[in-house]
Amino acid sequence: MEENNKRIDELLEQDMSYEEIADLIGIDLIDLIDYVGEKRGKSLFGARPNIIERRKAVCKLAREDKQGLEIASELGISITTVENDLAFLRHNGILKNTGIRQKRKEERLQELIGLYGKISIKDLAERYGVAINTIRDDINDLIKEGKIELTPSRREEIKSEIVELREKFYVSEIAKKYGVSVKTIEKLILELKREGLSRNKSIER
Repeated sequence: MEENNKRIDELLEQDMSYEEIADLIGIDLIDLIDYVGEKRGKSLFGARPNIIERRKAVCKLAREDKQGLEIASELGISITTVENDLAFLRHNGILKNTGIRQKRKEERLQELIGLYGKISIKDLAERYGVAINTIRDDINDLIKEGKIELTPSRREEIKSEIVELREKFYVSEIAKKYGVSVKTIEKLILELKREGLSRNKSIER
């Protein structure tokens, strides 16, 4: 984080939003807000420790594009509390309008379907002004939904590791490890079986 502080200060002077800065540099938004709060001598999330932690949790889930009811259910708090916290976070510039962010994500995902495999992940991140991990998450989501296929190199990489993992883990666990769907792993295991490198045990689990 310390090595990014100078860059953060420069971007803050350019009137960029906190979310834009966090995505551009590739750091956690909450860490960024904590840094700004330390500079100002008070937390931007509020005054009381319990409220600060709750708002951080709400912020994190909102950044994952979860809606009010989902956030309330996951944190075990009322929808009114969530809505009040979201309003506070937006009012204080911590979060932008989530609807706009969701629309931008949907547009990015649609474009990624055509660009995947043609442009490097690093270039895609720079193109959209987001962190590399954000693009990786987008790609994994699209693969899970069956909207794009694994690149040949990634496909072979996973297949080579499945040979070692097939006796120890369930298919669902392997899928989770690689951020792909169970169906994708089952297809790869079937390919391995045809190649004589896999056994029935893993796919049946």
